Amino acid sequence: MWVITSFLHKNKSIEYAERFTASKALQKIDTPSILFFLGILLAVSALQSIGILKNLATILNNSLKNDYLIGTALGLLSAIVNNVPLVAASEGMYDLSTYPTDHPFWEFLASTTGTGGSVLIIGTSRSYGGNGD
Repeated sequence: MWVITSFLHKNKSIEYAERFTASKALQKIDTPSILFFLGILLAVSALQSIGILKNLATILNNSLKNDYLIGTALGLLSAIVNNVPLVAASEGMYDLSTYPTDHPFWEFLASTTGTGGSVLIIGTSRSYGGNGD
């Protein structure tokens, strides 16, 4: 992209072309948001590597015994926990051998966790930045 934008704006005035440089775009990156999501994914990965997520999946499977009840429970949990770490943890709990890529469980999970934040009145204001989910 750096080469393309430099090529596209090479005949323009320096003041105008400077607005489209890669360094100018990099200055506008929202670093706290990137670090937030990186931290979430690292924490979920740590839970997965020590086996806690598999244990939680086993507990859910043994107690609820139904894919739709599990998805509903995770959706209700999304009213309290942000849906990004919840879905990332769910992906660590249930691997593709249990639920293949196009399995309806993933669609149901996306639907329930995406709307689960609306269960409580605070659901839309509980995210890290206060801007909703």
